[in-house]
Amino acid sequence: RSAPKPMEDLVKRSPVKMLVVVSMLVAVGGRARGEDAASANGVRERLRKAVEYLAAPDMEGRGPGTKGIDRAADWVAAGFREAGLGVNVVGDAPFQAFAMTLEAKLGPASENRAELVGPVAADGSSKLVRLELGRDYTPLAAGGGGEFDLPLLFAGYGITAPKERYDDYSAVDSKGASVDPKGKAVVVLRHEPRQDDPASAFEGNQDSQYAALSRKIANASEHEAGGVVFVNDFVGVERMRKAAAAHGVESGGAGSDFDEDALMAFNRAGDGSDRRSMPVLQVRRSAIDPIFKEALSRSLEDVEKEIDDRFAPASGPLAGWRIRGRVAIERTETVGRNVIAVLPGKGPHASEVVVLGAHYDHLGYGGSNSAAPGEHAIHHGADDNASGTAMLLEAARRLAKAGSPSRTILFVAFSGEERGLLGSAHFTANPTVPLANIVAMVNLDMVGRLDQEKLVVHGTGTGSGLEQLVDRLLAAHSLTGAKEPGGFGPSDHASFYAKKIPVLHLFTGSHGDYHRPSDTADKINYDGMVRITDLVVELVAALAEAEDRPAYVEIASKQFARGGDRPYFGSIPDFGKPQKGYAISGVAKDSPASRGGLAAGDVIVRIGESAITGLEDFDSALRKHKAGDTVPVVVLRDGAEVRLEVTLAAPK
Repeated sequence: RSAPKPMEDLVKRSPVKMLVVVSMLVAVGGRARGEDAASANGVRERLRKAVEYLAAPDMEGRGPGTKGIDRAADWVAAGFREAGLGVNVVGDAPFQAFAMTLEAKLGPASENRAELVGPVAADGSSKLVRLELGRDYTPLAAGGGGEFDLPLLFAGYGITAPKERYDDYSAVDSKGASVDPKGKAVVVLRHEPRQDDPASAFEGNQDSQYAALSRKIANASEHEAGGVVFVNDFVGVERMRKAAAAHGVESGGAGSDFDEDALMAFNRAGDGSDRRSMPVLQVRRSAIDPIFKEALSRSLEDVEKEIDDRFAPASGPLAGWRIRGRVAIERTETVGRNVIAVLPGKGPHASEVVVLGAHYDHLGYGGSNSAAPGEHAIHHGADDNASGTAMLLEAARRLAKAGSPSRTILFVAFSGEERGLLGSAHFTANPTVPLANIVAMVNLDMVGRLDQEKLVVHGTGTGSGLEQLVDRLLAAHSLTGAKEPGGFGPSDHASFYAKKIPVLHLFTGSHGDYHRPSDTADKINYDGMVRITDLVVELVAALAEAEDRPAYVEIASKQFARGGDRPYFGSIPDFGKPQKGYAISGVAKDSPASRGGLAAGDVIVRIGESAITGLEDFDSALRKHKAGDTVPVVVLRDGAEVRLEVTLAAPK
C-alpha cells in the first residue's frame, strides 16, 4: 500500500478527488483555511466552556467510581448526539462498558484471623499464639484473600541486590542447604541492612529502592513464597522511640500515646490493584520475637545485628512454626464506560475507519498516581485530559457538519486511561469495528498548554506518509513540531499501535501541574487549543479522504513503562488482559524481546530464576540483571509453556 499522496500529486492524478478533499478542508478548516475571527471566537468559547465543565469541582476529578465521571460520560454522549453523529454503536447506546477494580478495603473483623502455631510436641499438641486483629497484626491490601496455613521462614530484609552483593534468599542453613522460600510465609524486616551507615552499600541514611515494600513483596513472589509477614526492624523502632523521647512523649506498645512498633495502614504497601493471591501481613515484633528465641535461641534483635555486622544474610526456617488463618479483603468493582460515536463514510472506502480518541477520566481525589502523594483533594485534570475531550467533541462537531467523508470516522472517549490504558485496551480487545478496517488512530492527550508554538506529535513513523502529512499541517498552522516516530507510549494510542495500526498522538508537553490538584481550567491556553483543533480536523479529514490508507510501519520505540536504571527488555504490557503472569500486547521493533522471539499474546511467567505474576514482579526481576545478560524467559503461548532466551540491552 502506498502512502497518502501529497496534495500536488492528488491534483495530477485525480482532480475530482482533489475537489472533494478541498471542499472538506474548507468545511472543517480553521483560521488557516479562511475561518473568520467571529467563528474562531465561537470555537474558543466552546472549548473553554467544555474544559471548565469537565474540570469543575463537582466533577470530582472524573475519578473512577465517582458521580462526576458518570456525568462526564453522559455529557460526552450528549455532545456526540448534538453533533449529529450516530450513537447506537454498542447495541442501541454509545457506551462500551468494562469492569475495573476501584479499591480494596479490609473485610469484617469476624472474617479475619491469624495465629502462630508451634512445633508438634510428643503428645501431639502444639503451642498456639492467637493474634488480635489491629493490635498484634494487620493484613495488607497488597496481598490476596482466603485461607492460609504456611511454614515460617525468616528472609532477612527480603532483598535481592546483585550489584550490592547482597541477597537474603541466597543464604544456606547450618547443614549447608539453600534457603527454600517456595510455599512458605517469609518473615521480612522493613527497611534495609546498615541503614544508619552512610558508607552502606545501599544508600545509608535514606532508603534505597530495595526498602520499598512493593519491591520486597515482588521479590518474595519471584521466589515463589506462599506469603509475606512484615516486621518492623529494630533500627526503625529505635528511631521512633528516640523521636518520641525528644518530644517528651513516653512510647510504649499498642494503645500508648506513641507506639514505636506501630502497625501500618491497610494500603501502605499498595492499593491491591495487582490482585496477588498470596497473603501479605504485618505482625508486631512482640509477637514474633518469642518465636525467634524458641526456634533460633536468639532474639530478633540479635539476628538483625548479625546481619548488619557481617553484611550477610542470616535467613533460615523457623523450625516447626507456622502461621495460619484467613484474610478477608473486599474489593470494590466499578464499571468504566468508553463513549463511542460514528460518522459513517460514503463510497468505496466507507468500510475503512479513522479513529479519533481522547480519554476523559482523571485521578479523582488523588491516589497512587498523584504527583502530590498523600493529598486528598480534587485533581481537576483540566489539561489531563479535559483539553483532549473538549477538542474531540469540537472536532466531531465540525467533521459532522462537513458531511459524509469517504472513510468512516469513529470518535471514542476512553475511560480507565489513568489506571493503565484500560479503556483503549478493552476497545482493541473488543472492537466495535474490525481492527483490520482501522486505517489510523489519532489520539489527543494533554493538548491544552501550547507554549512557544510547539506541538509534540508521536507516531510520525508508524505509517507511510504520516510524517509528510504532519509536516505540511504544522507548517500550514505555523506550529513548530517536535516529532517522535515511535507508536508506543503512556497513552491510549499505544493500545492501537500494539495491534499494528498506524497512530498519531498529539501533546503540548508536560508541566508542573501534571497529576496535581493545580491542573485547573484557568491555566489552559484556549487560543492555542483553537489552533490545534483546526489542525486536528484537517488531519482527520486528510486521512479520511486520502486515496490510499497509510501502511503500518514497525518502528523501534523508546522504552515504554518504567525504564530508569533497569535493563531494556522491549515488551509492551497488555493492561486489558489481567491474569497470573505478565501479559504483553506486543514487542518493540529491534528490541531484546523481539530478537528473543517474544510475541503479542505471550504471558511471561518466569525471567531467570524469578517467577512472574504481574508487572511489579517483571520490573523487579529485570532490575536483578544488567545490560548484556542473556536470561531465560518462560512464556505461556496458547496455553503451553515456551522457553526463550533474551539478551538484555542498556536502558533507553
